[in-house]
Amino acid sequence: MAQKSMHIVFAGGGTGGHVYPLVCIANAVRRIRPDARLTFLTTDRPIDGRVIAGVFGNGDGAVSVVPQGIRPLPRSIREAVGFLPAWRSSVSRCRAMFEGDRPTSVIGSGGYGSGPAVCAAKALGIRNALLNPDAIPGKANRYLARRTETVFVQWAIAAEHLPATADVRLSGCPVREAFFQANRPNGMKRFGLDPARRTLVVTGASQGSRSINRAVVAGMNRWSAVPGWQMVHLAGAGDGDEVRAAYAEGKVRAVVLDYTED
Repeated sequence: MAQKSMHIVFAGGGTGGHVYPLVCIANAVRRIRPDARLTFLTTDRPIDGRVIAGVFGNGDGAVSVVPQGIRPLPRSIREAVGFLPAWRSSVSRCRAMFEGDRPTSVIGSGGYGSGPAVCAAKALGIRNALLNPDAIPGKANRYLARRTETVFVQWAIAAEHLPATADVRLSGCPVREAFFQANRPNGMKRFGLDPARRTLVVTGASQGSRSINRAVVAGMNRWSAVPGWQMVHLAGAGDGDEVRAAYAEGKVRAVVLDYTED
């Protein structure tokens, strides 16, 4: 008997932390079901498409990327005025999409980018789940936890911050296979580092962290006073030049990157 066709929708984005777990799950699905169709409902931030294209290329007809014009959760009454109509519109678009091409299941990576798809799936009776990698769930995930079938968490403590009625399961967080294939010699070569030195990695994740960047710059005299070390600093697109200049002035050996998929 032929297997029933499988179509999985992955919803979320805006940061690498929201996209990479979905890509990992999608890869696992393709290993089990090479015939599965995969649809990514992302935000309109460039990083979403870049990460997915880096893994799946331009798609093979079975992988599609659909950016959504989703607004982040409002932080004021003024922002809420524009957010509510945009939210309803996004949910309606997802619902229409699912009615026209009903997915087998919908998996959200958390955050505002996964909200409309998860809510639409719930309304249509489509199997759905939410991934929460943070120890303390954000507002969006606390809201969605009441509307999804299951919340998969990386940390057990996260359950304490979710609704008591939520079906919470401790699963860990999916990571890319490349992490298990990485080794120090290749890393040294890839980033032009000195194998004889110890290496400290400073990261603010895919977008960088201004507070971390400023703390490192403020303590540059401490880094320069410690011999035998080198730095790899993921500074984000906005602070890269300032951080590079600070390392150069402090005569600290460092590789400063806006972002890297490695």
